[in-house]
Amino acid sequence: MPPGLGEMPRGVVENARPARACADAPFYGMGHVLCALLPLFCVLLLLYALLGGDSAVNEFFRARRDAWPRFTSAIKFYTIWGNLLAHIFYGLLFIWAWRKGRRGLLALALAYGLVQIAVSVFILRFIKISIGRPRPQVGGPWRGFDAWHPRYQSMPSGHTTEVIIAALPLALYARQYCFTALAGAHIALMGFSRIYVDMHYPSDVMAGLFCGLAGAMAVEKVRHSKRVRGWAAKLAK
Repeated sequence: MPPGLGEMPRGVVENARPARACADAPFYGMGHVLCALLPLFCVLLLLYALLGGDSAVNEFFRARRDAWPRFTSAIKFYTIWGNLLAHIFYGLLFIWAWRKGRRGLLALALAYGLVQIAVSVFILRFIKISIGRPRPQVGGPWRGFDAWHPRYQSMPSGHTTEVIIAALPLALYARQYCFTALAGAHIALMGFSRIYVDMHYPSDVMAGLFCGLAGAMAVEKVRHSKRVRGWAAKLAK
């Protein structure tokens, strides 16, 4: 620790945190990455092991949704509002960090916004249209490069991708395993909800997991970039 840093106010030390070496920033904290993503990965493996392939898993829940009305209502609420609440959270985080002068959190919120827009609006949409997989309730052949309607944009799961981009960078920032475990439960529940409501096959969610991991690593890379750190420093003044 540099001389005198121990006497610095807590806020100054907090703001100095993102200024650490950035060359390997996207690759630190692999324990937190595994803790956050393994729950969903295990859920998908368990569904395959117990129920069979993609179609069998979706048919199992399709036949039981009406028999579990309360559970179904809760899952539908979660799948509709889970990611929207994450966007709102990051917006409030940005405002709070700006008012308090927290450069580290400002950089995180800025990086999240930039990457989430790039991935959700452009990159993920291009991938979905290029693959053209029909959603489970639609069926039929795949429509590669001819899937402009959302009914043929099943792979990868956008909700799964977005929830990982939102939750994993927060876990890497906090670096507290209790928080990372909560993030992992949130990710797993969102991924499962997309299968349960018959919007995606398990393989769509698995593809969304890997897309989300790439997006979360992009958030880390952008958060540690000189440009975003510079924007955060200006906003924190």
